[in-house]
Amino acid sequence: LVFMHLGLWALSALVVCAVEYNGAFADTNLLESIYYSLFMSLTTRNAGFATMSMNDMSGTIQVLFGILMFIGSSPNSAGGGIRTTTLLLTVLFFVSFSKGREQVVIRKKSIKLESVYKSLMVIIGAGVLIIIALMIMTHTEPFTLREIFFEIASAFGTTGLSLGITSSLSTIGKITLIIVMFCGRVGI
Repeated sequence: LVFMHLGLWALSALVVCAVEYNGAFADTNLLESIYYSLFMSLTTRNAGFATMSMNDMSGTIQVLFGILMFIGSSPNSAGGGIRTTTLLLTVLFFVSFSKGREQVVIRKKSIKLESVYKSLMVIIGAGVLIIIALMIMTHTEPFTLREIFFEIASAFGTTGLSLGITSSLSTIGKITLIIVMFCGRVGI
């Protein structure tokens, strides 16, 4: 689990630094770029503090942050999302399945199939929730799909990050975000 957390953090920070080095980080030195990349990659999965405006980031990074907010935090934290353990079990299941194995094994310990199936159901349920919310909000709101996805992912991950459109949403859009936020925090 710690490796999953650190791996997501390092990989996403690397992508942020590479993509934004000549973009949002153009006025910073290398050390500051690394700091901002590490901080922003971590905050999308838990606290939601922002050292930079999300609007300064490229569309690519906004989508990456949306994915990280969808994944969310590790268990026993106050954050929302599907949780890193759910993602880990699902990834390990796909690896095991592709190798023709019937069991998911972590460090020579077999994981109950019931736990694996629950993780798959959480991801499928969360995905369906996000898709339904996207369909509702793209119909009722005048914003781009990327902007709406970012707000929905932020609500689901309960991070509080925003592109600044939340106050301009219709009542239906705000209610949709409230439902998504509740589901993201309580769990599918």
